[in-house]
Amino acid sequence: MGPNLAYVQISEDLRSRIDKGEFKPGSLLPTEAELQDYYRVSRTTIRNALGLLSKSGLLASKRGYGTQVTDFSSKMLLNGGHRITRIRENLLPENSDPADSAISYVHVDKTTASCKVCDFLSIPVSEEVFRIQSLSINQGQPLAFITNYMRTDLVPGLEKYSDEFQNDLDTFLQDRYQITMTKANDSITACSATLVDSRMLGVSVGAPLITLTRKAYSSKGPLEYRISKIRADRFSLEIDMKG
Repeated sequence: MGPNLAYVQISEDLRSRIDKGEFKPGSLLPTEAELQDYYRVSRTTIRNALGLLSKSGLLASKRGYGTQVTDFSSKMLLNGGHRITRIRENLLPENSDPADSAISYVHVDKTTASCKVCDFLSIPVSEEVFRIQSLSINQGQPLAFITNYMRTDLVPGLEKYSDEFQNDLDTFLQDRYQITMTKANDSITACSATLVDSRMLGVSVGAPLITLTRKAYSSKGPLEYRISKIRADRFSLEIDMKG
């Protein structure tokens, strides 16, 4: 293989070593000089290899500290029905600072929805709903592409306030419309990334994703149908049980 592809080989080898646990999330990689000696290549080749992994979000370089393996795994803990958690709470990576988690993109429009969505919202299939699309990120990397469907009569004028619920739709609904979520049902399935999913989440078309579907209710009835498509390589599910 030509020397111009050596950095690609090295990046794939480092990725494999990370996947196998040789370099654990949160740990530091060997220094550039140590990697240069190990792979017997130039410093430029090592930097190009590390650059590839950094662009994919697998590594983070900190000046004066080193190159760290990033921990983007998101663990969802089922809470046994005791409290309704927000989607961002469920998707917050382990041991991460909540300040590192944010919504980087919000788009609101009106559209017709699928029969399944309309059936839950108790509206005719021909009736328009509000569609809210957002991207949940952590430490600058995409984690989940979220689509909410809501009845237009419950939240009139919602499209005018998209800047106000950039980071917390649930709190916004309570403050602006006096709507509080009283009950929710979450279901988890697997799916493959569509073209839109791939562009939003930075994965290949057909890549495995986890779909978290929430059906939420308020005192006024069905509130929202929410679909969160989550990167499968950054998600795990934990269930606590008692005998």
